Amino acid sequence: MKTYKYRFPAYGQIGDNDEAFAYKELLEKNLTQSPDCLGSWCIFPSENPNPLDRVSFDMDEKGNVNAVNLYTYTELWEGREDDLKSCLEKNLASTSQVYWQEAPNGVVVTGDMEKPMEKSNTQTYVYRFPVSGDVDEQRTFAAYELGKKLKNGPDCLAAYCIFPTDSDILDHVSVEIDGNNLTAIDLHTYTEVWEGGEDDLRDCVAANMSEVFNNVEITGPVQCMGLEGELPKTLYHIADRKDLDSIMEKGLIPATGSNNYKNMEDHVYLSTEKDLAPWLAILKHVDNPVILEVQTDKVKGLEQGRVFNDRKYIPDKYTEYRTKEVIPASAVKETRHTRGVTEFDAGLVTRMSDMLDNAYDPADIAEVGAGLQRLEHMGILNEHVAESMLASHQADMHTESSFSSTTVVIVDESIPYEDEGLPWDPEDNGRDVVTEEDDFTKAVESLPCTQMTLADYGIK
Repeated sequence: MKTYKYRFPAYGQIGDNDEAFAYKELLEKNLTQSPDCLGSWCIFPSENPNPLDRVSFDMDEKGNVNAVNLYTYTELWEGREDDLKSCLEKNLASTSQVYWQEAPNGVVVTGDMEKPMEKSNTQTYVYRFPVSGDVDEQRTFAAYELGKKLKNGPDCLAAYCIFPTDSDILDHVSVEIDGNNLTAIDLHTYTEVWEGGEDDLRDCVAANMSEVFNNVEITGPVQCMGLEGELPKTLYHIADRKDLDSIMEKGLIPATGSNNYKNMEDHVYLSTEKDLAPWLAILKHVDNPVILEVQTDKVKGLEQGRVFNDRKYIPDKYTEYRTKEVIPASAVKETRHTRGVTEFDAGLVTRMSDMLDNAYDPADIAEVGAGLQRLEHMGILNEHVAESMLASHQADMHTESSFSSTTVVIVDESIPYEDEGLPWDPEDNGRDVVTEEDDFTKAVESLPCTQMTLADYGIK
């Protein structure tokens, strides 16, 4: 089912893993059943008294919540954004008070709702397992636990080798309830199970289900409920400008080219606007990039492809769309850029900047640096801005490490200890702890170091 996403900047702590999802479950319960539930505010044009699908939190590496996301089945009435914010604030307050027993923990909203997001266009295959058994009030939490085991447990979906993919498989697990009776468990997957793999899929779910639910059994064969969600109306293709004339004459032709990414089948690969920045960074052979806009209503055989979560510097998953059919030239046009002025260009710059902020490994910085250079080459960034952003990022990384209360300085261990001129302990492999800024400055100045350049990160 299609959902609408509403995001609110926020701050707070909700614990780790089990605690976090118990908090999430209680918030969902309050938003759907409390006197201040979403339905009571009359801000969604729906006869359904429960417009909420689910809640999620955006969290940083330290476990701090920085946003609350509401996913609803229907779109918010125009002009009711403040009411939705007030409703969420009240339910966050009551959730924090009950769950944390009036301790100063929980989540608070720190700003206005960000502009309404487009409908979620992620398509998933839905596999339904008829089940029977009683469930308690923790059914949402149990569904999450089942999903976690199916993703990462010893009997996870990937271990059964029944999905034709090397990327993420499972989006989420949902349950169907009739009173206190659990009637079905639904798996929402990004790709389709191999033909004939239904029995193995059932065995996989049963093995994991027994560790999560008490007295719940699968009562029948798995049913494929088909695709859920809609394809985006517009997608994008990254090409090299030297191929543009041919594309505009013959269209986009399926092939396994030099930019093939973990796949050996002939497809035309497309991207959403959100995922253009990751692909501009990752693809290796795009010397003179051009972004092509594709109208999907003119494309045959289009499907969502793989979903990846293999880059630490990309804050969330990134996806591909693909087809084995030729995309006609009439469906394709070149995008135009105006130095970051348009929303499209500004979005690319913002996304690439966020990726750079999360890049610490040299290989990651090199990829993002390549992406920034491509934005510059296309005229989205001004000349030399990519190099300036990288230099600033390096300076920020140095500042974060050098001005902490306790700083570890690592020296070139090939230099003899007596020549370093620093108070190193010879037993600690060339590391020493320096707590004073002046001492740190003297220590760094005495080290044999060179100024890093783009070339050091493999960027021309």
